[in-house]
Amino acid sequence: SPIAAAVIILAALFGVLSRKSNDTPRKAPLPQGRARVIKIVDGDTLHLRISDAQQHETVRLYGINTPELHARPGTRKEDFSVEPFAVEARDYLATLCPPGSNVSIQHFDRDKYGRLLGVLILSDGRDANCALIEEGLARSYFMRKKSDLRIQYEQAEERAKRSRKGLWRQPADPR
Repeated sequence: SPIAAAVIILAALFGVLSRKSNDTPRKAPLPQGRARVIKIVDGDTLHLRISDAQQHETVRLYGINTPELHARPGTRKEDFSVEPFAVEARDYLATLCPPGSNVSIQHFDRDKYGRLLGVLILSDGRDANCALIEEGLARSYFMRKKSDLRIQYEQAEERAKRSRKGLWRQPADPR
């Protein structure tokens, strides 16, 4: 009947209109497992092809933050300069897992940009996120309560600070 058709159309239209536009990226499936490195973007972001899902993912390394190599969206280029150790962080990540290498990813969530948040496990079993902290090229960065992973990363950061590696060098120290 025309009334039933109108109800169906209105219900469908209401569903589309009530959906939040920013729900889509965060609701995407969370793949994990084996992957191949496609590209290193910066010290804490890279592109992977997830083997099981056969899909390309932008991955933001979970639990760490490296110096900024690129301006955030909306920042004018003249208001941005590459932060100290940003290039070193990117280059070190590229030595740990160059494009074409095989890694594993353990996911935690997606960020507001739809990137997969995860721990990158290298082919030798090492945690790449923690390796960046140990070299003084990343800071431990957690917004949630204590966890074993957070404690591990904070301990690695303390060791890097004591050794005055990377970010923790004194300003007068030569590179």
